Amino acid sequence: MVLQPIHADSAPTSGKILLVDDDEDLLEALSFLLRRAGFSSLSATSLPEAIRLFARERPDLAVLDVDLGQWSGLHLLQLLRQHSSIPILMLTGSISQHLTARTMALGADDCLAKPISAGHLIARIRAVLTRHLHAQEQADIQIQLSSALPALGGPHDGGFGDAKRAAS
Repeated sequence: MVLQPIHADSAPTSGKILLVDDDEDLLEALSFLLRRAGFSSLSATSLPEAIRLFARERPDLAVLDVDLGQWSGLHLLQLLRQHSSIPILMLTGSISQHLTARTMALGADDCLAKPISAGHLIARIRAVLTRHLHAQEQADIQIQLSSALPALGGPHDGGFGDAKRAAS
């Protein structure tokens, strides 16, 4: 992952974003906006193209349209979730509580209505990437602590409890 927090608020200002929508004009506009915000973008107009790009490029986040013409963005969401835990934002032209709940149940991190302002989309991307990056850091800390416990005596000999009794 190539996320680099640069701003004082530690929000990621770079990373690879996969954009999937059957509207090529929208993809072009979103790609431009993402590049201006410091991200690199990968664009796909179909489910097969999106899967190929995902496998080859390993993006940091995906933004998927719910309706991909002859393909379903919800099916793509399920396929991506089977292979990755990257953040995924869904876009839809007809948002409803039912659709939002369904996308979240399938593993989306958020479901946003189109049209969406550039500022709102960039803010959501940064917020979701920040949470994802923080969760990864916490997992790394847990792994490091777990690895360090045997060196500190481990649970088999009482670990910290023995040191506390010895100090008394």
